[in-house]
Amino acid sequence: GQWMPGARKMLYGTDRVFDADQKVLREFLSGIGIDYGTKVRCYLEGETELGALKHAVGDLNGIEFVNLRGHFIEKRGKGLVFMGSLKNDIKSHVFSIVLLDGDRQDFTRVVKKAAEEEYIFGRYFISTPDFEFSNFSLEELVEILVAIANKDDIEGVIKEDLLSDLVGVSSSKDLFRILGQTYPQLNNIRKGERWGQELMDYAIKNPKSPSREEEGGVNNERPIIEAARVALIGRKSGYIKS
Repeated sequence: GQWMPGARKMLYGTDRVFDADQKVLREFLSGIGIDYGTKVRCYLEGETELGALKHAVGDLNGIEFVNLRGHFIEKRGKGLVFMGSLKNDIKSHVFSIVLLDGDRQDFTRVVKKAAEEEYIFGRYFISTPDFEFSNFSLEELVEILVAIANKDDIEGVIKEDLLSDLVGVSSSKDLFRILGQTYPQLNNIRKGERWGQELMDYAIKNPKSPSREEEGGVNNERPIIEAARVALIGRKSGYIKS
């Protein structure tokens, strides 16, 4: 059949695949499914985000997770603690995805600066005010809490009562503080990987965000669904072509 001029370069990033440098050869191999190196590196702020994304993408080759636990800045404030890793991602042709909460201006500032200086090739997501309330409404979070309580056979957790006790809450910090004071039977439910898994499980079943739908946006997906989609697309995408 026909083979147009420049087709190899368009498809593989070079006209002579096996004479190209190692990164191009690796991309060719990953394109036909026989390279299992890291294609996407996800930088997360804590265990909740880690549990959520891992639950979404599963145990797939090519996606690596780095839990920074809030350490976006070096102790003396000289820059990003993960800047070296971001630079290495670019050098190694790895897509970078960053998830962080918007309640720390110092963190968001350094991540935005890294993106402006082109040290992030991928996407970053800032959850405002935090991961939970950026992705879910208070009523949805209560639904998830009740579902976990039912799953764990915890009694005395009624949706209407929870909503009444949590009225006005707009951050996960206040949410868990009030739960600890009012519902001691829910002390086993806290921020962490399991909480993230439960949140993502709800998001997968309900991918559209009610708040985004009210705003009338074209893309009404929850940000965490977007992040998972970017990770999965990056795993299959060619870095050079992108």
